[in-house]
Amino acid sequence: MKYPIKTIKTIKISLGCLLLLYSMAASGQGHCLEKLKQYVKTTSAMGEPPKGKVYYMHYSMDTAPGKKTNVRQHTESKIYRGQHRLYFESEKVQIYQDLKEAFLVLHPLKRIIWHKDREALKQVIPDMGRQQEWILEHSAQQYCRPLNDDKEENPWQAKLTMDETVRKEHGVKALLIDFRKATGEPLKVTTLYEDGHQYLRRTMYYHQVDYDYRHKRIGTARSYVFSKNNTLLPRLQGYELIVLDPEQNP
Repeated sequence: MKYPIKTIKTIKISLGCLLLLYSMAASGQGHCLEKLKQYVKTTSAMGEPPKGKVYYMHYSMDTAPGKKTNVRQHTESKIYRGQHRLYFESEKVQIYQDLKEAFLVLHPLKRIIWHKDREALKQVIPDMGRQQEWILEHSAQQYCRPLNDDKEENPWQAKLTMDETVRKEHGVKALLIDFRKATGEPLKVTTLYEDGHQYLRRTMYYHQVDYDYRHKRIGTARSYVFSKNNTLLPRLQGYELIVLDPEQNP
């Protein structure tokens, strides 16, 4: 059993954008990226939250259709990360993960995919180190400049172009990264696709990133799916439960 392709790609895009920012900073490409480099290195070094802390990111994504489709898409997503725990939510998909198990809830299909082993989410959450290396191997900075006039409070934009490998395999020709020069804080990342791709572009907007989020505690993965008597929670009644570990029973 595999995750739906669209679900995987949507989640990977959000994580991939953060990986891209780290990769650009680590490569030291250009003086105008110094603040971005400092910002990303600081946040990357934080690693997993300590006990009792929650990291939070709220973002949205707009997809402009290409020649193969005329459907525009807008999605809002939130990611909460605690020590050994992950909570992802959007209008159509939710993911709950801890050290013991993981659940993928697909609301349009009224389906729950249950993995006992957290390693099951490796196909959704890519290896950070390898992603950084791969991006650096197949990209080059085209420019980094202010969007308007060169003032500290105004956003800057960097453009990263992809080589033939990425163009052919993924249909991506370039990425645009808008960020605050004064702080290095990313504002949005736009993926530009090749002519003939089903999408023209995809833009991810960072609405809030908080490394000391105090408005939510993350429970166990199971607590978001099952009640204390091991039945599905009322909001999930009627959903199909697919257990990928044959030895695991609710």
